[in-house]
Amino acid sequence: MGAGFLAAVLTCIILFTSEGGAILPWNSPQLWCTLALGLICLGGFVYEERLAAEPIMPLSLFRERTFVLAELIGFIVECALFGAVTFLPLYLQVVKGATPSQAGLQITPMMAGILFSSIV
Repeated sequence: MGAGFLAAVLTCIILFTSEGGAILPWNSPQLWCTLALGLICLGGFVYEERLAAEPIMPLSLFRERTFVLAELIGFIVECALFGAVTFLPLYLQVVKGATPSQAGLQITPMMAGILFSSIV
């Protein structure tokens, strides 16, 4: 049940962020009902994880300050990495006038550094 709730939460969040403003207007009731369903499923996930003998994510981990700080730092780093990988090629093409192939070659050192540092 926990995995089902987690899948539903993530699906609702992804639908909310990807459809909001692009496919559906931000004031659409359908969009906000999707977010509300995601929050309800999040509550179900937490409830199931508290009762499970072997939870997917033991909630006791969130009492540890080191774990919470490491997760927050990881989240911030991943957001920056995702932003760089997504928008840097677009910046190179639109602002610097590079072709898509040139933009890809220009971010190759960054991707090589990410690959090497993840192995280390």
